[in-house]
Amino acid sequence: MSSSLLCLCEEVHESGMTADETLYLSHLSEKANMHLGLEDYYNNLAGKLDDISKDLLRIAAYVYVADTSLSRGGEADVWGKSWQRKFLFAIPVLKPNIWNGPTVKRHLQSVLEFLTEDYFEFTFSQWQDPIRQTFLNLFKTANEGIGADSVVLFSGGLDSLYSAGLLTVGEKKRPLLISHLSTNKIVSRQRSIVQAIKDTCQSHTVWTFPHWAVRISRKGSEGKERTQRSRSFLYASLGVTAAHALKVSDVYLCDNGVVSMNLPPSAQTIGAMASKTTHPKFIQRYNALMKTLGLPEIKNTLFSFTKAEVVSGLRDIKLETLIPLTVSCARTHSMTKQQPHCGVCTQCLDRRLATVYANLESQDPPEKYLKDIFRHPIDGLFDRTHAENLIRHCIEIKNMTIEVFVENFPMIFDCVDLNGQDFEKFVQVIYELHQRYADQVLEAIKKKQNENFNEFMTGKISQNSILGLIGRQDHLKLPIVKVAYEIGTMFANRLPIIFQSKEPAKEKEVQDAAQALLSEFSQNIQREAPQVSFGIVSRRPDFSQDSTQLFIEMKLVKLKKDVSKIADEISADIKPYLNHSRGILFVIYDTDRNIADDEKFTEPFKTETNVFVKVIR
Repeated sequence: MSSSLLCLCEEVHESGMTADETLYLSHLSEKANMHLGLEDYYNNLAGKLDDISKDLLRIAAYVYVADTSLSRGGEADVWGKSWQRKFLFAIPVLKPNIWNGPTVKRHLQSVLEFLTEDYFEFTFSQWQDPIRQTFLNLFKTANEGIGADSVVLFSGGLDSLYSAGLLTVGEKKRPLLISHLSTNKIVSRQRSIVQAIKDTCQSHTVWTFPHWAVRISRKGSEGKERTQRSRSFLYASLGVTAAHALKVSDVYLCDNGVVSMNLPPSAQTIGAMASKTTHPKFIQRYNALMKTLGLPEIKNTLFSFTKAEVVSGLRDIKLETLIPLTVSCARTHSMTKQQPHCGVCTQCLDRRLATVYANLESQDPPEKYLKDIFRHPIDGLFDRTHAENLIRHCIEIKNMTIEVFVENFPMIFDCVDLNGQDFEKFVQVIYELHQRYADQVLEAIKKKQNENFNEFMTGKISQNSILGLIGRQDHLKLPIVKVAYEIGTMFANRLPIIFQSKEPAKEKEVQDAAQALLSEFSQNIQREAPQVSFGIVSRRPDFSQDSTQLFIEMKLVKLKKDVSKIADEISADIKPYLNHSRGILFVIYDTDRNIADDEKFTEPFKTETNVFVKVIR
C-alpha cells in the first residue's frame, strides 16, 4: 500500500488518527480549496434538500477531491505497488448518529473500496449548516425540474444520450438531466446537446428537459492523481439526492454492458486500473448504502447493450442526428472543436467501431478524429498495443465456449448477486453480450478493410494503422513480445550509430546510451529498478518498463572470454527476474563479432517463455 492521507474537513482540526500526510478540505472558509456547488441544489430545490442528502453530497465531494490529491505512485511506481492508497476522513455532518452507525459506515466503506480499490476510514462529528453563499444562478427558476418523473445522469456521451432518449421517446417520461462539472470547458457542449434534444423531441413531448450542471472540483493547484475512480460515487449521489428531493424514484446511471463489465483485453489491465464506473457490483453496493439511508437507488438500463447497439438505438428513436454533438474522448483537454476526438483512446476506439458497424459513419465522420485509426498511424506504443489487444480479445472471445469464457474471465463473478439472481442465466447474458460485441468489432474492421482495399494494396495506408497492424498480424503477438521486439529493433538500429566514432569501453557507456534512447521510446522506463530478491541475494535490472512489466539488461562483449561470462550471467538472471516480471530482454552489444554464431548463442535461452536475446553489432 502507498501513502496514507488524513483528510480534516471544514472546522475539524484533530481526529485522533495519524497518516503520512494531512489535507485540510474546505469549501466555506477564506482558504477554501474546493468548489462545492451545492447551493445550486439548494436554490433549485427551494430548500427541499434534506440533511442526509446534504451530508451524502458533502462526503462524496470530500472523497472526490481527496482522491485527486494523493498520487497512486506515478511513473516511479514500477509495478503498481503504490496503486492502493489509504484515506482517513474526519467529517462534520448534520446527522452524525446515522453516519457513525456500523451498518451505514460499513456500506460506505464497501462501495468506495470496491470502486477505487483504496482503503477508507471515517469518523463523523456534529456540524451546523452554514449560511449559504451566493453562487452563479445556473437555472431559470427556483423550481425548475418540478414535474420530472425520473433523473438521468447526463455526461453528454452516446450512452447517456440514448438513455435519456429511450425514456422520453420510448416510455414518454420526463427526465431531469444532471451533470457533474469538474471544469467549465464542457458546460457549453452539454447545453448544446440538451437544446438539441429539446428541438428534436418537441414533436414527442412538451417536456423542457431541465438540465442541472453542478460544479464540484478542487481549487488552486492541479490534482496529483487523474484516475478519479471515486467520481462515479459523486456522480450517482448528485442524482439520488435530487431525485429524493423531487420525490422521484427512478435514477439512471447508464453505460453499455461491455463498458460496465470492462473485461481486461490483456492480463496487464488489473485491479483498480480497470474502471468500475457502472460495474454491477458498484451499483449493487451503492444501492445497499442508499437503501440504508432511505434514498432512491440507481439503475443501468443499458447493461444488455453493446456500444454499436446503443448507436443503432439512437437511429431507431430518430436521434441519430445528435451523434455529432456528443463527445466520447478521454483526452478532451487536448482536442479542438473541429476534431473533438483523439481517435486512439479506449473510448474513441469503441465509438468509431460502433458507428462504422451501425452504418452511421455519416454522423461520425473520420474527419472529426485527430487520427483515423483505419488509415493513419497509431504512433504511441500504449495506444497501438491497446488496439492490438482489442482485436485479439475479440478474436479469442469468438472462439470461446461459455465454459472457456468463464474460466478466462473469473471476474464476471463480481457481477453476479448470488442471492438475488439466477447465476447460470446471468452468465449466459454476459457471454452472449460479449459474443455480439466481438462480432460487431470484427465486422466493422472487415467493412473498412473492404472499403480501403485498393489503398491498402497500393501502400497508401499506414502500416501502423489498424488495417496495417492486421496485415502484419501484429494483433496475434502477445504485448510483451511486441514491446521486446520494438525495443530490440530500436537498439539494433541506433546503438551502432551512437558508437560509430568510438566504441564503448565499459558496459556503463552502453547503459547510458540505452537510457537516452529509452527516454524517447517511453516515459515509463525506470533505470536500475525495481530491486528484486532471490534467496539472500538482491539485484536490479538495468531498466524496466512498468506498463508491460518488461525487464531490460544491457551486456557488453569486447573479448572472446566475455562470451561465456555473459551467457552465465544471463542464465543466472532469468529465474529471479522472471519471478518479478512478465519478460526479460537481454541486449548484447558485441563490438568485434566475438559471438561467432548468434543462433547457437541464443538457442539455450529460447526454452524459457518471454526471454528475449538481441545481439547487436
